Amino acid sequence: MDDPNQQTRGHWMFITARNGADELVMRLRTDRPADADIDAYSTAVVIKWPYPPQPGTASPPAEVLQEMDVFGEAVVGLSRAAGCSYLMNIGTGLGSRQWCYYTNDRDEFMRRFNALLAGHKRYPLQVQFYDDPGWKVWRDLRVAYERTGGPPLAPVSPADRPGDTGILPGLRKWFGRDPGR
Repeated sequence: MDDPNQQTRGHWMFITARNGADELVMRLRTDRPADADIDAYSTAVVIKWPYPPQPGTASPPAEVLQEMDVFGEAVVGLSRAAGCSYLMNIGTGLGSRQWCYYTNDRDEFMRRFNALLAGHKRYPLQVQFYDDPGWKVWRDLRVAYERTGGPPLAPVSPADRPGDTGILPGLRKWFGRDPGR
């Protein structure tokens, strides 16, 4: 990667979607990083922090939100350190906050993750890895954005049709079916 700031650059959208009393807020990177080795980043990492849903808002209770902010600041280095991972989405609502990264090395990702959280209290996180060479998790998020009324995003490849990843089941609640179908 020639540009050390590529980790945080790119096109980002803020999205708020409502379905009845439910709300979902996402910060979504709409373009794949312009990294010559981007295909090596074939593992999606979804970090989920569940919380009690609050009627009418995507936000967790104030004390949980404060802890999430501390956590988010602590792990910002995952998306700023070259050669390990790219942050592609942060979504809040439906009873959880989820961070979606793509990494080229699971072990290195977790080594950096744990090092950045050294000295922190234990957070109620669920970390899941998905073999995702086609970036289907991220593509499904792009489709979800379009279904909230956003304009269609530029395709990222000829095979830009998302698949049924089953990774973000909360999106089914919003659209009544699997994203990408």
